[in-house]
Amino acid sequence: MAKVSIIIPVHNTSMYLDRCFGSCLSQTLDDIEIIAVDDLSTDNSRDIIKQYADKYPEKFRGIYLPENIRQGGARNVGIREAVGEYLLFLDSDDFIKPDMCRALYENANGADLSGGDCCIFEENGKEISQTLPYTESDVGVMNEEKRLKYLSSCGLFWTRIYKRDFIIENGLFFPEKLFFEDAWFNFMTGLHAKTIHKCNGDFYCYFQSPNSTTRNKKDKRKFERLKITDRIFDDCLERGLYEKHKNAVDAKFLSMSVSNLLYTCFDNYEREEIDKIYNIKESVKKRLPDYKKTYAYKNTVKGEGKYYLDLTMISPKLSTFIFTHQSNIFIRVFRKVLFLIKYGK
Repeated sequence: MAKVSIIIPVHNTSMYLDRCFGSCLSQTLDDIEIIAVDDLSTDNSRDIIKQYADKYPEKFRGIYLPENIRQGGARNVGIREAVGEYLLFLDSDDFIKPDMCRALYENANGADLSGGDCCIFEENGKEISQTLPYTESDVGVMNEEKRLKYLSSCGLFWTRIYKRDFIIENGLFFPEKLFFEDAWFNFMTGLHAKTIHKCNGDFYCYFQSPNSTTRNKKDKRKFERLKITDRIFDDCLERGLYEKHKNAVDAKFLSMSVSNLLYTCFDNYEREEIDKIYNIKESVKKRLPDYKKTYAYKNTVKGEGKYYLDLTMISPKLSTFIFTHQSNIFIRVFRKVLFLIKYGK
């Protein structure tokens, strides 16, 4: 059995595959397997995968899907096919440093999750170091205080390795045919994990594409984040986890709802999309009818986020109008007056 299985969903990223696959084959940990799952690419990605599978049959496997099921579905296929003790999820336009598998595996020592840091870079080569939201004092056996802190900002899911048995036993498969599936996986693995270990070092190299879904204002797929927000809450209820982790689930749900308002809807606002803002209002009303009484509202949602959430719950049209016209001096004064009335500051 391999120590680490590297699972790589591939869809039309042929220009990056040599770099990605090469970084996997250069790992200092020998006992690994590499599983590239082609999600019905229309470029020559599939041919490149076959070339690597033929050249490195002892380490490299190619899986070729008959239909496009997006990254979450492709990763699920990889999870089921993997034989490694731990799983590492690598996007095909990214790459990893040579010692990632070895460092995280040795650091894991049986933990459910073992994570490091990452390096984010753009096309111009600029790099930004980004750390995970937990420190040396937070590693080890999780209690509710540590879990709440960890789940308040789960960081980047692909900077970690995950024990395969932990994923399988808890049914932590990615949502399929939806974007932002990583937010669900990130939160649910953190909610279930009994032990989480941190390893110092930036091992994962993330390519921040200017054409990504989150950065493209014309890409309607970004609104699928609203569905993922609801699914996190509903799945916690269905799995019987809500009562035990109520504060953490409420905090995640409300913080994502606020983020959906400010950055998914308002920043990309078009008149025909105001129904998405109404959807957020109805979602909060349905799942947290007394949201102002929750720990999450009192301790997690703050400032502008709290203001626009409250205003949206009263009138989505008014909150949208104020946000989209906030550069107008009269709207700025009106907004300030409302803020003072509601929060006294």
